Amino acid sequence: MLTKDPSEPLPSKEALDALPVDGTHPLLDRDDVHDVYAEWRAVLDAYDPPRSAVAEAWVAPARIPLYASSASLGQAFNFDLLEADFDAEQFRRVVENNLALAALSGSSSTWVLSNHDVVRHATRYALPAPGRTPDGRPADRHGREVAEIPAALRQDPTHARSPGLDVGRDGCRVPLPWSSDGPSFGFGSGPAHLPQPQWMALHAVTEQEGDEASTLNLYRRALRLRSRLLAGEDLLWRDTGRPDVLRFARHPGWEVVTNFGATDVPLGGGEVLLSSSPARHDVIPAQTTVWIAPPR
Repeated sequence: MLTKDPSEPLPSKEALDALPVDGTHPLLDRDDVHDVYAEWRAVLDAYDPPRSAVAEAWVAPARIPLYASSASLGQAFNFDLLEADFDAEQFRRVVENNLALAALSGSSSTWVLSNHDVVRHATRYALPAPGRTPDGRPADRHGREVAEIPAALRQDPTHARSPGLDVGRDGCRVPLPWSSDGPSFGFGSGPAHLPQPQWMALHAVTEQEGDEASTLNLYRRALRLRSRLLAGEDLLWRDTGRPDVLRFARHPGWEVVTNFGATDVPLGGGEVLLSSSPARHDVIPAQTTVWIAPPR
């Protein structure tokens, strides 16, 4: 809400909620906010090389290119995967829709799997529908989310404003463990501001660095490969013959395959460059993504 219309009489909350959010709303997603961003763009372009910014724009899809254009912030977060289930059809739709939006603005899409407002994706994608117990906690123990925080220790105002209805976002804001000991597992010299369960010690950076199969090392390998394989926004879908498997090719020929299903599927040739779970000969395990180099 960088800009707003202060004209009197000020509308009630009920009246505001009934108004369309189409660029003319008194408070939200106003067209004149882009005059402000144009000034920011001039500042960003004054650097050598020019800087960029990313809009956190929870707006209608048709409005996203306004924020992501080169005359504005340059990119906009794609939050659709925050709301998608671990489902091949939903993922393909999100990818196609957001690549189309990026093309309209001439930007690249900024994919978001998690942030500090939602259940982290390692937990969220493992949850069975509808994904919550009656008291709002995650419905199972998969992933790395801290689900059980006593009410008296929660700090999110969302929880305080809706006692018994919404546990808030503290579970995804518990400080990450950097070491397996210390009062806050290396986060600081004293205790953490939110309680860290003891199991976090097993997943500290100091523990994961020596484990080639750890999530930390998986992400590090992915980042190294991405710098070598970096391509444009375009991709080519490959037919897999299965509704639970997505496969696409990127320039100059490497491919990405995700098996959303519960059983192994054939690899189909090529060298596995990266796998989100231990790869086995000629198959992609269930619920696994692999990056594949073309056959030589």
